[in-house]
Amino acid sequence: IMRGTYIGSNVDIHHSMVYKNCLVSMPDKVKTLIHDSFMLGDVRVRWYSGFVARYLHGLIALAMLVFFSPVILGDMLIRFFQGRRTLSAHPRTTNRVKRDLAGTVEPVFGKLYLMSGGVTLLDRLPGLWNVVRGDLRLVGMAPLRKKEYDKLDPVWQGERSECPTGLFQLWDADGIRNPDPIERLVSERYYLRTRTFRGDLLLFFKVFWEMISRPFRDTNTRLGDIA
Repeated sequence: IMRGTYIGSNVDIHHSMVYKNCLVSMPDKVKTLIHDSFMLGDVRVRWYSGFVARYLHGLIALAMLVFFSPVILGDMLIRFFQGRRTLSAHPRTTNRVKRDLAGTVEPVFGKLYLMSGGVTLLDRLPGLWNVVRGDLRLVGMAPLRKKEYDKLDPVWQGERSECPTGLFQLWDADGIRNPDPIERLVSERYYLRTRTFRGDLLLFFKVFWEMISRPFRDTNTRLGDIA
C-alpha cells in the first residue's frame, strides 16, 4: 500500500499493489482503476475536503442559528406557557467514530438537540448547535438510536459509519417526511455512493427551501426512526 492511499473496508487488496485509485493484482499483473473514492482514493484529498466541509457546514449552521434564533426562542416560550416540554436531548449516532486494531468502525453516540417531538424541519433547528460543535454535518446519514443501529446489518453498519451523519437527510429535500424502512435504506445507499462536496451544499439549500416554504409539515416518525 503506497503512501497517501485510502482503502475502503470492503476492498480486497490481497496480493496487490495499491496507489490512490489504482490497484494492480500481482499474480496476473492486471491493473484496475477505481473511480469510487469510498473504495479507493487519495487520503490527502479526503482529509482536505472533509476539513473544509466540516468548517463550512459549521459556519453555515452558526449563521442559521443566529438567523432562526427568534423562531427557536418564540417556539420555546409558546411551549413553556402551554406546559409542554421545550428542548430535549436524544442520544444518537454522530460524525465521530472509534476504530479498534482490527479496523472495525463504530460510531460515537452523542446528544442531539431537538424541540420536543422533532416532527417538523423547524423542530430540528436546535440541532444546528450539534453541527456547529462538529457532532453532525448539515446533511448526511440519519442519526440513529443505539437500538436502531444495532439492528442494522454489520456490513451496512461499517459502510454507513464511513459517511458523515447529518441533521437533514436526502428525503427531506424531496418533501418526504415519513419514508418506510426500504425507502430509507435505498436513499442512504444512494447518498453514500453519490455524495460530493458540491452535492451536499446543493442538497442543503434544497432542504432550506423546503424548510421556509413548508415549515410546519408534520410527520408520523421522529428523526432517525427506522421502524
